[in-house]
Amino acid sequence: SESDDDDDDENQPVNKIDNSLFTQRLTIMAQKENEQRKLALEKANVNYDSVANLIPPPPTEDNLMYQQSRLAEILPRGRFSIRCLEGFNVRRREDIQNFFKNDVFIKFKLGISAGLPYKPTQVYKKQNDNPKFNDEIIYFDVIDPNLYIMNDDLQLIIEVYHKGPKVDECMGVVNMSVVRFFRQPFTIYEERVPLKYPNS
Repeated sequence: SESDDDDDDENQPVNKIDNSLFTQRLTIMAQKENEQRKLALEKANVNYDSVANLIPPPPTEDNLMYQQSRLAEILPRGRFSIRCLEGFNVRRREDIQNFFKNDVFIKFKLGISAGLPYKPTQVYKKQNDNPKFNDEIIYFDVIDPNLYIMNDDLQLIIEVYHKGPKVDECMGVVNMSVVRFFRQPFTIYEERVPLKYPNS
């Protein structure tokens, strides 16, 4: 496994993940954007609606849901952007012969705390097992890193779904640390992320 504290890893702007145990892949590009693009927000009078309508409010002093972390003190605020490129060999669990076309979308969640929101892409209909996501961008405005950090790590949850008529079917999930993206702002990473079926 990779360590975010490893200086060698930090100096490599492009990091490709390869794991022979998984055949499914999802390629995304993630970038920590210039903090100066963000509004100059102060905790005392933040207008969250003008930034992103899904950003949770900052915790109060007696709110124990969130962990005050040393990591949060060194991570910069700003916008974390994810560009969705394509998938490889992504299919429904029962579709062994790759017979079905899929209406595919991705859900992202920054942080693993239960109260944090998911952000979905649009649905891409009639995709084969190598779905294309048209470079759609999903972003998170990180105003207070403490909201997202758990166990001294900042994780991104990625879930790929087929849009069903009644119930959406999960075709793959992965959790990945994104601390290195924040430690090297203005750097674009291309990641090939191994997916696995839920409960497998």
